[in-house]
Amino acid sequence: MVEKVNDREIKTMADLAEALAQPGDRTLITLEGEGRPIVLEAAKLKEAQPRILQRYNIREDRYLGNL
Repeated sequence: MVEKVNDREIKTMADLAEALAQPGDRTLITLEGEGRPIVLEAAKLKEAQPRILQRYNIREDRYLGNL
């Protein structure tokens, strides 16, 4: 479970989507019970996203329903 994104506490999927949408060079994701955080570089994510969506036949990058 995601605990924090860039030191922002995550309680809902909407919190997660909002935190990931914030600008920055890197995103730091802290998981519950894990020692080391995940560090994602924004430029590499932006480059990889279309390729991942196409490879796995994903139509939308997110669906949060009616929040």
